[in-house]
Amino acid sequence: MKIEGEIAFDNLNSRKISIADHILVGVKLFIENFTTNIDLSFAKSIEGNPNIIIQLKKVIEFDFHYDEDTYYIEDYKIFYNNESNEFYLSLDPDYMIIEKSQNDCGIIKAKGISVITTN
Repeated sequence: MKIEGEIAFDNLNSRKISIADHILVGVKLFIENFTTNIDLSFAKSIEGNPNIIIQLKKVIEFDFHYDEDTYYIEDYKIFYNNESNEFYLSLDPDYMIIEKSQNDCGIIKAKGISVITTN
């Protein structure tokens, strides 16, 4: 099932669809029609097939650190800014601050978002 835009955001924000307690198993960064896009694939286990894919379109900014360890998502932050029409996703958030924080890591800001579930 694929959902887009506000509905995708609402489902991630309400945790109806959640990437918490998942492992990031794939990152695809690509340029299409002069815009940068990122697809993130998540699975429940490192051996498992992805069951959630988040597609971020028209990426404005990304700040992503990865080492050779497994990228386990304990929790995440997601916001939508109506004024700038931007989605904000942090895969490694500062838990002490509920809002956006300078200490959030694994950040992607984009103009569009979709979620694909493969359950």
